[in-house]
Order: sequence, then C-alpha cells, then structure tokens
Amino acid sequence: MKLYPIGEFHGDVIASAMCDDVMFAITRRKKTVAVPIHVHDYFSIRTLISGVHHYTMDDGTIRHSIPNVWYWSPPHTPHEHEACESDIVSIGIQIPINRIEGLDIPLRAQLRGDTAQHTIRIVQEQLANNASPRILLATMDLIIGCLMQGSEHFEEDWPGWLTPIKTAIDSDFLKVQSVNEIAASANVHPSHLARTFRKHFGQPITEYIRDRKLEWCYQKVQTTDWKLGQIASVAGFADQAHFCRVFKRRYGRSPSDFR
Repeated sequence: MKLYPIGEFHGDVIASAMCDDVMFAITRRKKTVAVPIHVHDYFSIRTLISGVHHYTMDDGTIRHSIPNVWYWSPPHTPHEHEACESDIVSIGIQIPINRIEGLDIPLRAQLRGDTAQHTIRIVQEQLANNASPRILLATMDLIIGCLMQGSEHFEEDWPGWLTPIKTAIDSDFLKVQSVNEIAASANVHPSHLARTFRKHFGQPITEYIRDRKLEWCYQKVQTTDWKLGQIASVAGFADQAHFCRVFKRRYGRSPSDFR
C-alpha cells in the first residue's frame, strides 16, 4: 500500500506554498486517473474547485466530494479514488501529525456555507499570487476551529426541508420509501428534490440511498455468514445477481471475493 508523505499529490500541482511545516496546494487530476488504495502520512483538509468525485474507504464507506465544501481526513486511513467523469481541480492542506495531534475532529467533519466559501477564496487567491504564510496559516486555523464544532455539516447551506430527509435516509435507508413518497413527506416536487439533493451532495438521491445500502452490505459480507441472497433481499436488490453486479461495479470485486 502506497504511503503519500507531505508534498506528494495525486495530480499535477498548479500552485503551492510551504508555510512552516504545512503544505498548501492547488492540483489537477485527470478524469481518467484512478488512485489505488493508499494512505496519507498527514492530516488533510481539502476542497474541490471544480469537478465531483467519490472515494472508497477500506471499511466499505463511500464518500463524495463536491465544490465549496472543506472535507477533513485523518492520517493513515486507507482509501482509494476512482476515475471521475471530468478533470477535478482541488485545494489541499497537508498538516503534519505532530502539529495538531490530539484535536478532537469528527471523521466526517465538513465545513459548508459562507465561511467555507470565504476561506476557499482566501487560500485560492493567496496561492495564485505571492502567498503570505501568516494569512494561509490563520485561514487554516479558522477552518480547523469550525471543523471542531462537532457537526458533520457546520453552517448548513441547504434548505431546511432537506435536513430531515437526509437524516431519515441515513437512519433507516433499508426501509426508505420511493423518491415520490420522500418528496411528498417534505411537501416538495420530486424533480425539485432530485435537483436540490444532487446540488448539495454531488449525486442523485437514488444513488446516495444505494451507496448507503452497499456500505451496509459490505459490512454484512465481511462480518457475518449470511448468504448473499439474504443480504441482497434485505437491502432491497432485485435478486442476488443484480446485487453482485452493483457491488462489483462499486468495490471492484464481487461480494464472494471479500469472504
């Protein structure tokens, strides 16, 4: 498994600055490039400037990234990146372990909203011009302070009716209703729900629900002796063959390969 130290990136570096022992960089990764399973030897804060992509953790968790959101990642967490539908341009902040070790930041911590957009703009402008280490490090401290608030979606920037929908899906995705019924429960049109969900989470709502189900299936495959047909049935797949096709498309191997 490849280990990426500070200063190594998955794509081409457009602009960068080393401030004390912290690396700030803007990079571009071609859409055809997939990155096999690996780990980083540092804490990472990153955001997309353009493009959308997802990556898979070694526990089967599927995480998506969209522009204008800062995402937090601890070191030594195995994951892999799939090829994207388009090139992605991102900002990354690589922080040595000993600099902020001990801070209590949730694994899925994100920063959205006005503060996210403001800090993204500052970092981007600094890296595009004569970067000021003082400004960059102060901006990083602001982002970290927000991430430490403990909410997965600090400064939520989506409409209020979307929050209970996502909460309901996350808490009971195996029994989730049809998209039409979900939309009706929030008194919104299904097309409006679909557009709004994709805008804020980077994927269709049906794909989001399927990913949560696949994560559940991954855990069952790894930790139980349930038959594959039983797992497929509980997760709501049409049959075992359909489940195996979808699982392999997402994880690169069939469910039986994980047993």
